[in-house]
Amino acid sequence: MSDDKKPFSPPCEECGGRCCRYIAIGMDRPTTKTEYDHIRWYLSHDDVHVFIDHDRGWYV
Repeated sequence: MSDDKKPFSPPCEECGGRCCRYIAIGMDRPTTKTEYDHIRWYLSHDDVHVFIDHDRGWYV
């Protein structure tokens, strides 16, 4: 067997597009104090954002 395999290189490694740098995970709209506290915890981390899109969907 040959060991001439190329090292793994992620397909987006050199891409500057947002789709290669960011992800958004859908979440239910918070309705309780505990759910809002969870969002505050998410937002306490660097580079984490919560947003509502134009269809009123919630994302983190």
